[in-house]
Amino acid sequence: MPVSTITPAGDSSFAAPTKTGSDWTTVIGASEAGSIFDPGATDTMFQTRLSSGTFTNRRGFMYFDLAASGIPKKAHFLKLRKAQLKLTFSNRGGADTNGTKFKIFALNAKNAGFDPHVEDYDNYLSNISSGIFDASATGELTFNIRQGRLLRWLESKIRRRSDLYLMVRAYHDIQDVDPTGTNRAIFRSPTYGTASERPKLVLQYKVTNERMSAGGGFSSGNIITPSRNGFGRF
Repeated sequence: MPVSTITPAGDSSFAAPTKTGSDWTTVIGASEAGSIFDPGATDTMFQTRLSSGTFTNRRGFMYFDLAASGIPKKAHFLKLRKAQLKLTFSNRGGADTNGTKFKIFALNAKNAGFDPHVEDYDNYLSNISSGIFDASATGELTFNIRQGRLLRWLESKIRRRSDLYLMVRAYHDIQDVDPTGTNRAIFRSPTYGTASERPKLVLQYKVTNERMSAGGGFSSGNIITPSRNGFGRF
């Protein structure tokens, strides 16, 4: 079955829209963030924190530039069987139970393109998400999306080679559980100097009967997007 490994080229990025406040429920119920967190070479994808009476919640904004990727041009014949997100964690920590757990949500970005906006903080699609994942260790971890509405939503974006936006939310954010300390996951950025440690989206797919009956199809093997920098900065 063909496999496509995408380290997106062109204007792709991720960041962390951040909201702070003195009440946790108010923070996670906000319609927009107060700022966009982007520390550079290594990025905090999510954080739930209580420090000196102030709560902080970061949600991970991810943008994949599918038009500039190595997805086959006949992608509208593609049937997605599995998607994997590979992330290389440099640090992670959970002061609370479930502190390193998270889910991936489909996202409707405020504006098209690779610039995150504070309004994107609450623009995730609550009914289109992955199962619960755990940033259980440092190093490269693989998170599998094998079924459900998120896989089908990804398939629809890939078929159209559309802009692909995802939102990462921490367990405490999803469950509305007040954090008592700092819970976070930090992993290599799309511009990290070692290309092999940058984020990757791996797609396992088959060709639908319509394409096969037309006398064509995708070849088997790996298709890796040519890219010097991975994601661009915003």
